[in-house]
Amino acid sequence: MADTDPHGAIVRLLNELETLRRSLRLYPPSHPALQPARARIRSRVSALGEGGEVAVLSFGPDQLFWNGEKVSLPPSAPAVKLVGLLFDLGLAALRLHFPHASDGLPDLAGRIAWLHEPPGERDRAYLLAEADARGNGGVAGREGSMLDPDWAAALREVIQHPSGAQPPG
Repeated sequence: MADTDPHGAIVRLLNELETLRRSLRLYPPSHPALQPARARIRSRVSALGEGGEVAVLSFGPDQLFWNGEKVSLPPSAPAVKLVGLLFDLGLAALRLHFPHASDGLPDLAGRIAWLHEPPGERDRAYLLAEADARGNGGVAGREGSMLDPDWAAALREVIQHPSGAQPPG
């Protein structure tokens, strides 16, 4: 069932995702304290879209868009850190396929949990190598699917930011 306040729901989802990413820096992935965080993410994803729907979450260093509509991020929201980190990694957007994103987003949080802050070229290379090792071989511009259920293919897919900004790279 879709959330009646999609922009607020997106901010809440990204806040939960950043909380999980930070928690994974403190606890091993199997720690029982992490299961509630993963469950909250799954619940938030299911509130944003229904099976078969696709949405694009795009961002710049200080901007967030949901399907091309600007989303206001409170400056103190944990999501601000996550959006900046993803942009610094060279990603301008995430394409979410519902319901697969409920598994893909926690997986993505786990993969970026141990990256440097701010991330460097080695971190970006690590993520791209992960994508290749998973057999997805994502190539820029190739039809890909972010977080469907294997997010790695889209790490190489660059989606132009609605403002026209390009990710660093």
